[in-house]
Amino acid sequence: LSRFMTFFRMVRLALYPSLIISSVFMINVLLIPPAFAVKVIKMSFVSQHVENLDHTPWLAQYKAIVPDDYDPEHEEYSVVYWFHGMGGNYNGFHEYFRGGEAMDEAFQLGHNRFIVISANFSVRKFGDETYNGKPILDSYGLNASEPKPGDPKAQFEDFFLYELVPHVEQHFSVIAQKSARAAAGLSMGGYDALIYSIKYPHLFGVVGAHSPTLRSLEQVGAYKKQFGSVGFKNNNYYLNDPITRLTVFAETLPAHLFLDIGGSDPWLGRAQECERVLAKHAPEMKDYEYRFEIGTDPGGGHHEDYWRWHLKKDPDGMSYGYVSWWADHLEPVRKKAAVSEPVPAIEAPAIEPPVINQSSTEQPSVQLPEENKTSKKNIFNPFKRIKKFLGNKNEL
Repeated sequence: LSRFMTFFRMVRLALYPSLIISSVFMINVLLIPPAFAVKVIKMSFVSQHVENLDHTPWLAQYKAIVPDDYDPEHEEYSVVYWFHGMGGNYNGFHEYFRGGEAMDEAFQLGHNRFIVISANFSVRKFGDETYNGKPILDSYGLNASEPKPGDPKAQFEDFFLYELVPHVEQHFSVIAQKSARAAAGLSMGGYDALIYSIKYPHLFGVVGAHSPTLRSLEQVGAYKKQFGSVGFKNNNYYLNDPITRLTVFAETLPAHLFLDIGGSDPWLGRAQECERVLAKHAPEMKDYEYRFEIGTDPGGGHHEDYWRWHLKKDPDGMSYGYVSWWADHLEPVRKKAAVSEPVPAIEAPAIEPPVINQSSTEQPSVQLPEENKTSKKNIFNPFKRIKKFLGNKNEL
């Protein structure tokens, strides 16, 4: 018996290391996030349109999330420009919301491969205003309107149009055309994606406006007390409100639009108002598609669990998760031509804001410039449309 017990002890001691190794392996499998079939490339440049809050040069940073088999020498890809939410940054899509995982899953299921560009749209240095205790200037993606003396340069629309997009198209193998560009984002970024696609319809053919924070004029008043230099200031509200622009300039709708929001999201009412405008104008549009979905799981709120889930999966019966929907409406990967044609310069359309009388408590009135009053040419006049809209605002 003593020989048997000695042999048993020796076998048990011999097995201990393998048991420990197996346990460590299982813990690693369970706790360490798996690697996904995407690569992350970090890029930066000094912006000429944005400054830090102390007026020092602002380093524009972005991450390009590309397929693992990204082949810039032989292939060209569609691109999704991702706009983060308030308080977010360029790390959010890949690291916080697991966007790389969603892309990998979509690619393995056979959806079109594409590139995501996730850039910073916030300045965080030496500021007086804070968001969750951090000095910050959240731009809402807009050019600062009527900045006060001493305010830092904060022209985020110009940064996007004249710096970020050209930089991406110079350094990455992307298809430089409308049908191969998407604008997508969540919360504040959902607003950015929607308003950019409306104001600059020549740039984007696909838009994902996810849980967009569409502020009313009254809500903007409270927002301006914290961030006074953003583009909502004074009469610019109407030019930067998606619902107003969809009503007045219906012909600028993107070709493919996915608007969704949680059923218990505090911004649900405004999103439904936007959907009513879309539904009204949809029959007039050719080759136009929009989807409007109200999600309920997980929780249907305005929070990260909802967005992580809906980036790739959809328990509510939505036709797509976000990523696969973008992929299926963008241009597929194409073989690169032997000689690439030069990328045309991007020019933003010049739209003059209406002059709105702020001294009256009644509904604002629009005063047309003299040249538009006296012109006898039968041309498209955006000021007349805005005037008509402001005079019949109750029809929304």
